[in-house]
Amino acid sequence: MNNSNQTQIIYEYNVKFEIGRVLLGYFIPVITLFGVILNPINFYVYSKKTFEKTSASYYLKLLSIVDTITVVQSFNFFLPYSVFIDLKLLSTFSCKFLFYTIYNSCALSAWIETSISLDRCLSISLLGSNRILDKHVIKYSVTAVLIVYNLAYYAPLLYYFDTIDGQYCTSTDSTYLTVISWMDLLNSSIVPFLTMLCCSIISVRFLVS
Repeated sequence: MNNSNQTQIIYEYNVKFEIGRVLLGYFIPVITLFGVILNPINFYVYSKKTFEKTSASYYLKLLSIVDTITVVQSFNFFLPYSVFIDLKLLSTFSCKFLFYTIYNSCALSAWIETSISLDRCLSISLLGSNRILDKHVIKYSVTAVLIVYNLAYYAPLLYYFDTIDGQYCTSTDSTYLTVISWMDLLNSSIVPFLTMLCCSIISVRFLVS
């Protein structure tokens, strides 16, 4: 990589750092605290006998676990802005691993929510589908597919992300930074949202009719 490209990457990184120092240094710790406290409560509630027999309760418990991992992971992203400790810079491994896991956990949360919507849509629209959807093999298979899919989807992060001069954890390929931003937007936001929207519309139509 030539010097001009590296200088541009470092400049963009510094600008983002200054913005993030104000926003992330104050708001993410509060959100993280609420998440660490409330997600285990959600897991406990949906573990009760009243809910445990439904497939939706399984996905909601799974969502509580993944969301807890996500908010704990967020510690690694607000520490540099509040106490100036960046765990991502400890080594090349920590840089790659922490980015890889936060991308995965955020996307997995979105797809678990999508699974809940699909589950309810199928339960409403297909007669007798509850008995099929509530089977453990179906729930565990869906979970395995979602995990493997997202691990593979974000695998290029492990190649492209690295530390620069021991001061920055980012990709040295500016093109890939743009690509992964759009890939992540599609996978963790747009596609899940559109899927849930379609499921909601279908469910409402069946309930009304």
